[in-house]
Amino acid sequence: MRRTNSVPAQVQLGDVLIDFDALRGTKGDVALSLTHRELEVLRLLWIHRNKVVTRDQLLRTIWGYDEMPITRAVDHFIARLRAKIEPFPRHPRYLQTVYGDGYMLVQPGPPLPATKSHN
Repeated sequence: MRRTNSVPAQVQLGDVLIDFDALRGTKGDVALSLTHRELEVLRLLWIHRNKVVTRDQLLRTIWGYDEMPITRAVDHFIARLRAKIEPFPRHPRYLQTVYGDGYMLVQPGPPLPATKSHN
């Protein structure tokens, strides 16, 4: 499969490094146990970073559904993925829920410069 320009070989999310070419991830110095499906979800979310990816898009693209079942499988899947990549899974920084729509991978920007207090 040819890599497109929209997906780099590696993606950094805080102390998590996702290596799409090597099909693995690390959190600090510890290897993450990521499934093929988890990597594909991260790839899709990266392609559409900072934009909502709906549950239907995930079910069609990653799970291969033609018709949309009523299921919470995506929500449970995202919760398990957050537990692996987020520093505080209950307060996600990178893999955010857009209630009623789907999920969004927020690309971290550079740190904001410190401001001086004028008292």
